[in-house]
Amino acid sequence: MRFIGICQFITSIGEYNILSYLSERLRQNIQDASKAKDIIINNLNIGHDRHFTDAHKELLGQYYDASKLILHCLNQNSAVSSNVKCEIEQTLLLPIAKIEKRNREKDKH
Repeated sequence: MRFIGICQFITSIGEYNILSYLSERLRQNIQDASKAKDIIINNLNIGHDRHFTDAHKELLGQYYDASKLILHCLNQNSAVSSNVKCEIEQTLLLPIAKIEKRNREKDKH
């Protein structure tokens, strides 16, 4: 029933209008996606086209593996206090500068 209504609607407004409408929607969606990408790149500092050397890729792989190991150990070992576990989880993927800033702010309080 609904399909028949759509077909009648398309027939009544003409093929050109449908194509025009769809191309305008596609253009708008592309613009919206481009704006979202710009917001993400500018505000979250991600999405940049980085050109890593093989050495950089190797270091990133080692960092990733070490981070996974740390999280695995935290989840398996109940000897670590919940405060220490929480601190590690919150700072694990932060850049060094942000970790140092957090430490300075903690020292002030």
